[in-house]
Amino acid sequence: MLPRDHAEHRDPFPVRHEGLGRLLIPLPVEVFLANRDLWLPVVCLLTVLTGLCVPLSRRASAVFRVRRPTAFLWLFSLAVIPALTMPTRLTTHGLAFCATGGPASLTEAQNLLNLLLYAAPALLGVLVTRRPLAVVTGLAAASLALEITQAFSEGRSCDAADVLFNVLGALAGAGTALPVLRTAPRSPRGTPAIPAERPSRTPGGTG
Repeated sequence: MLPRDHAEHRDPFPVRHEGLGRLLIPLPVEVFLANRDLWLPVVCLLTVLTGLCVPLSRRASAVFRVRRPTAFLWLFSLAVIPALTMPTRLTTHGLAFCATGGPASLTEAQNLLNLLLYAAPALLGVLVTRRPLAVVTGLAAASLALEITQAFSEGRSCDAADVLFNVLGALAGAGTALPVLRTAPRSPRGTPAIPAERPSRTPGGTG
């Protein structure tokens, strides 16, 4: 889940409630920009994960027979998820809490961002692996695990609506990739090398 403002519902940028600026910057983004304690952990984690994506993209490109830039973009989109949602501090006291409110609206910026956060890796993951069910299942499990972790964290909150919109985003991304797969067939495997023919023996030749 992206960061929310839980400090007595105070807006970190009060002036943005007036004018067009408030409409252009969703509240979760404002909270992130105002909470400078999150900047360094997010940047450091994203940098480390991006560095890991470089060698892993080479391996993924060979395994799934796709272009390396496509494999890198897929892995990078996966790296963005924990970088933005992984709790920076866990708490061992108190009870874990997860909000389970009523139906949420897609028009809310928080829900739309949660949807888009998982739509990109789902789309790229299906294009790379050609396994939509495995991609959606993996992303759904990752979303659930992150939300459970946030229930035991400080500064983040667990919300069942976030899992819902994460899964909807994964389904939307995978569904968008399916028609593309039909028009972009995978590169064929390399044909095995033909073994060299042994020289034929002449009738009077020596073995």
